[in-house]
Amino acid sequence: MARFRATVQGNRSEASRLGYNNIKSRTNGWGLGVEVHGYINDNGEDAFEVTLTSGSGADGKTKPLGQFTRKDLK
Repeated sequence: MARFRATVQGNRSEASRLGYNNIKSRTNGWGLGVEVHGYINDNGEDAFEVTLTSGSGADGKTKPLGQFTRKDLK
């Protein structure tokens, strides 16, 4: 059974992908985007890294927004 699941909804029906040990998704506009990387951290917990990107403009700039685990929901 997969530990991670990513979904996306555009102009058509929803699509999903499964990840067993990790998963990565990107959502881009022309000049701004986000990347989310889900993985199992060293404590065996689900963890996510979120990064702001330059989108599909492809100038390569990124800005880490943070790393999050379940404890961040409290």
